[in-house]
Amino acid sequence: MSIHPVRSSDTLLQLLRESDRPLRISILGACGSGKSTLAEHLARELAVPAYHLDEFFWLPGWAGRSDPDMAKMIREVIKQNRWIIDGNYTRFQPIIRERVEVIIWLNYGFWTTFRQLWQRTIPRARARAEVFPGCRNSLRQQFADRNSIFMIFLRIFWRHRRRNRAFFDQPAIQQRWMLIEVNDPRHVHFSAERVVE
Repeated sequence: MSIHPVRSSDTLLQLLRESDRPLRISILGACGSGKSTLAEHLARELAVPAYHLDEFFWLPGWAGRSDPDMAKMIREVIKQNRWIIDGNYTRFQPIIRERVEVIIWLNYGFWTTFRQLWQRTIPRARARAEVFPGCRNSLRQQFADRNSIFMIFLRIFWRHRRRNRAFFDQPAIQQRWMLIEVNDPRHVHFSAERVVE
């Protein structure tokens, strides 16, 4: 086995539909890479439930759920035979990998990902939109808080990219799981018309 490069959403769907593996899918990628968006598109296309680790973690007021509670929730999800989980949360990946069959890595360049993150975050912050139940963004939070999504992005982008590259390039890992790498967000674009169908 090797890493499967993907150049279109059709190629991705074909790979997943023709695989002999159960559709237990993990989606990795930097903040703003579109993990949750891709998870929702695949969930609709493949009729597989999608779960977002960020939604598990964040409690009202931007309080984080405890690690034991997170682990318990993830273990409940992975008992199912088919699922899609998006999110990095490195400390919980060993649990997910107990049952995962397909790992998709959205490996986009720094500026591509930063642009997507900006385009997603700034409108939400201006509107003080509720991102998760009881959790709202604000412009002040995004630019004056050391734990803003932009600061987190700058701190971890390169570290996560090196870690995922090393993980994907291991022959033993390539044998164990179906690995799919996407290098351009246009390669997993799903049109609005397609999603509705």
